Amino acid sequence: MTKLTSTLHNIHIMTVYRAPSGNFNLFLKRLDDILKSHYRVDLKFIICGDININYLSDGDRKRQVDAMLLTYGLASIVSFPTR
Repeated sequence: MTKLTSTLHNIHIMTVYRAPSGNFNLFLKRLDDILKSHYRVDLKFIICGDININYLSDGDRKRQVDAMLLTYGLASIVSFPTR
């Protein structure tokens, strides 16, 4: 994780990757643990990477990730295929 600090904002940029065959529940738990340990109201997060979840369909995994991100005030902004 990279931390950027300016006089206006504290920003953390995190890159993540989950292999298509990777354990989804373990990935989600670890991402939640990382966000929980770094979360502050005055801190902004940018998460980049590939979590290998199809965001074009409304599947269970997409809902789980979105729900977890929402607890930290985060949302996915990619609404188009990236492959």
